[in-house]
Amino acid sequence: MARGCSALVLLALVSSPLAVRGADAPGETAPALRWMTASGARWELSPSVPRADDVVIELRAPPWFRVLPDVEIPLLDGGVFDVGSARGRIVLLDFWASWCAPCLKELPRLQELYDRESTRGLAAVAVNAQESDELVRTAVESLKLTLPIGKLTKTLNRELQISSLPTVVIADREGRVRARWDGYPKDLEAAIAKRVGELLADDSVGEAIPIAEMLVGAERIRVAWRREVGVSARGLALIRLPDGNPRIYLSEPGRIWTLAADGRILDRFTVPPESGRLVQGDFDGDGAEEMVAFRPGSEHLVLIDPETGRHRQWDAPAPVDDVAVAPTSGEHPAGLVLATRSGLFISGVEDAAPRRLGPSSPQAAVVVPAAGAAAVALAVDETVGWYQADGTAAARVPAGSGWKLVIDRVAEGVGVLRLGTIAAVAGDLLGSGGREVAVASAEGELLILDAASGETRVRARWPGITDLMVRDLDGDGVDELFVAENRALTVLEAP
Repeated sequence: MARGCSALVLLALVSSPLAVRGADAPGETAPALRWMTASGARWELSPSVPRADDVVIELRAPPWFRVLPDVEIPLLDGGVFDVGSARGRIVLLDFWASWCAPCLKELPRLQELYDRESTRGLAAVAVNAQESDELVRTAVESLKLTLPIGKLTKTLNRELQISSLPTVVIADREGRVRARWDGYPKDLEAAIAKRVGELLADDSVGEAIPIAEMLVGAERIRVAWRREVGVSARGLALIRLPDGNPRIYLSEPGRIWTLAADGRILDRFTVPPESGRLVQGDFDGDGAEEMVAFRPGSEHLVLIDPETGRHRQWDAPAPVDDVAVAPTSGEHPAGLVLATRSGLFISGVEDAAPRRLGPSSPQAAVVVPAAGAAAVALAVDETVGWYQADGTAAARVPAGSGWKLVIDRVAEGVGVLRLGTIAAVAGDLLGSGGREVAVASAEGELLILDAASGETRVRARWPGITDLMVRDLDGDGVDELFVAENRALTVLEAP
């Protein structure tokens, strides 16, 4: 790649068609991305220089708030308080116990607030922390409480993680948690009354914040949610656990964070410092997905159970630069394809010896197609090889300058990306029925391209991206695009 190509951009003008070429020509700048098949290049992307007259539309994200779970809270006198059915009212949940002196001081003030504001739309429940009905009734009568008295369930406790008393949670009319106090800070009662009054008067969340500058295709994508997670993620994964709920995993050296589908942080667990990039798949054939974490250039791989966080580390045959999932093939179980400094290997996650594919030359990147070859690898000699399961090369074609591969399991071909590409993923991102490739460049741009033609569907200036992931988060058949940048995670979806 020649110096001075400041962006991974296809268009000289926002409205101009994509420059699609067939092969390298003498003196031309190396392509930013070359989409190839075993017979050669299908299309190429040319880097371009941003123009001063690019039309910019801000991509904005609304503030993120946790949403109260749609659960039923059993009531002391029978019946339930249905949190989901309380949408349209301000909901206040006050967790307490009869042995908690600050709780007994605060509850009468809550009763006064409830008496004053319930007709304006306040729904309040004093949720007792698993004491006997007799103890609860005695305390309620002593405090002269008439507001609904609830019972803490395991489900509610797991969702809200009540660890101290009193704990007060206030949600707006959309169910978004707008205030929470754990414990008994000074002037708690006044703070609760003030926040309830503000939300009854106006529960708007304020203006959305700009996160990127859209140059092409602003109408094709929107923010599902974005939240600060405090993690500069180096790897992303999404796995559906046995309960059917998706879990999002963000990795940083030594730790992996777990998020719910709505962005709530659920847990974090410690892993070896070699953990960085994440690859997911059913590596042991039990029908459940696991994760493998690795750091490019390290010889160590880490197998991680996504449900428990338990992990096991083992050594690769050589320093690893890339990892792909190898599906079950004939007598060979599912496992991993490793692009290493001494060649390409297929390895199980047990103690079986890895099998070599192709020559013993260094390999920079590897992907696994849906059919045909067992693996497609990019060698440091700038060739792409299609390898069969027995190790023979079905085809080897010149690829030009490149260091990263991207593949779509539906569209034919493989993309070769230039040095400086941060991440690249593929899937059905825009709900059009086609296949797209998303690319993040070191120059701070995000592109979404048509996999068949290379046409730019979306182009945005978005600095700070550290990783991308494509997964169907909500189960509607259309993929979401996950963007990890700085210390935040953004989920993009088709409108």
